[in-house]
Amino acid sequence: MKPEINKSMIYDRQLRLWGDQGQNSLETANICLLNATVSGTESLKNLILPGIGKFTIVDDKKVTGSDVGSNFFLTIDQIGQSRAKCVTELLKNLNEFVEADYLEKDPVFLINENDKFFSQFNVIIASNMQEKELIKLNKICSNENIILVSLKTNGLFGILRSYVPEHTIIDAHPENVTDYRLDRPFQGLIDYCKSFDFSEMTIVEHSHMPFIVILYQCLEEFKSKHDGKMPSSYSERNELKEIIKSLRLNNDEENFDEAEKSIFKACKPTIIPSQLKEMFCDIKCSNINENSSNFWIIINAFADFAERHNCLPHSGIIPDMKSDTEKYVELQNIYRKKFQEDFYEIRQKVNTTLAQINRPIESIKDEQIITMIKNGSDLRIIRYRTLEDEFINQPNVSLIAQSLNEEFNNMVYYLLFRAVDHFYETHYRYPGVDNDSLDNDLELLKKSVEVITSQYSIDYSLIPEEAMQEIVRAGMSEIHTVSSLVGALVSQEILKLVTCQYTPMNNTCIFNGIQTTTTSYDL
Repeated sequence: MKPEINKSMIYDRQLRLWGDQGQNSLETANICLLNATVSGTESLKNLILPGIGKFTIVDDKKVTGSDVGSNFFLTIDQIGQSRAKCVTELLKNLNEFVEADYLEKDPVFLINENDKFFSQFNVIIASNMQEKELIKLNKICSNENIILVSLKTNGLFGILRSYVPEHTIIDAHPENVTDYRLDRPFQGLIDYCKSFDFSEMTIVEHSHMPFIVILYQCLEEFKSKHDGKMPSSYSERNELKEIIKSLRLNNDEENFDEAEKSIFKACKPTIIPSQLKEMFCDIKCSNINENSSNFWIIINAFADFAERHNCLPHSGIIPDMKSDTEKYVELQNIYRKKFQEDFYEIRQKVNTTLAQINRPIESIKDEQIITMIKNGSDLRIIRYRTLEDEFINQPNVSLIAQSLNEEFNNMVYYLLFRAVDHFYETHYRYPGVDNDSLDNDLELLKKSVEVITSQYSIDYSLIPEEAMQEIVRAGMSEIHTVSSLVGALVSQEILKLVTCQYTPMNNTCIFNGIQTTTTSYDL
């Protein structure tokens, strides 16, 4: 009998990155790869290993010698066989928990004739597809709320582009999260900090007092001399530092060092971040209905809380500090109690809202509310521009022009990828695929570049001829090292989008293998 395998042991390292919620989101992901190119295959490999739920490869091509030479998931004995089938069979061996399927169809046919096929997926990776089909696919993804990531590689260069109608980030994993709440302390914190008299402490007690208690008492002394106001300038913070120093018994008290180092953070006012204020004013926050997502229902509860308290619910998190265990645990419990009180208030508002829209209370788990409270200051929303807007309706002309005038820029290659697509639409082939016509293809590519630059009213001379020569020389070839790196970037973005953790790019990334640089653009 085959022994039962513990998934938590297999996925241990990644669980430390995105936790159970992130892993559950990943394991329910159903991903479709259009065209089993090298970069597309590498992207999928990096998602299969951490444990996506299912993948399907759509590709109507047969394996060629060129495929075998650049794709590690194909072998020489597979030449002439279905590329979709061969790649799927090798990829599915990477993780027995992942379901695998393939379809020997032209992706372009499905986009034009059977767009309902895509509704079963929540992520689509479109590899090496033309603008016209990508715009259509983007519309399908927009209607079905599907994540779309497109990518291309050409020799030493690569480009990827993300799209989802609305992406919400519930855990950006910020560093050094602090919310001492000393500018507006809650009653439990006030009572605890006032219960200590530094003048009556022993040296041991004095040197093990949590720095938050030290800061609170010193701030109270400062405010008594400044009409109840917190320090707001460099000189005032220095004055507070002198008050802290006056309480020291000796120079070896590390808790007092921590208090001095934390002055700036402690004096920062407790505010509602601008991005959250914008969310509170969003129509999706005020117009909660049966179709509202869990995210917006919780944000609505946050808005209600902020209106009544003029702050966000407390995360309950405090940093490690020099203190004896007893006092640290006491202080930790005080902040946790505050978190529990705020959580209860948010939970009650969420429950009331769910009842109003006839949805079961259990449809929003405590864990999701807790996660959003603990990351309240860093909640984000990204609304991506469509490809139709980027290419046709509202191209970001100013950004493109500005980027081209920078000394080191990769915007040149964005325009060259656009020009290569125009070349393909005009000549039904890629520039440089025939070694006997490189010079002729260079001249034809220049005409395509002129068409693209004229769309943006950009000086054609800003595109270096040597860059065009390199594109033609590459002949739309896939170099495995470049494709592997681009595939890693693609999978990284998809992981962020699927788990709603960390902050994904918005929306385009160019990889330059000559300079070994990447540049992101909001196009």
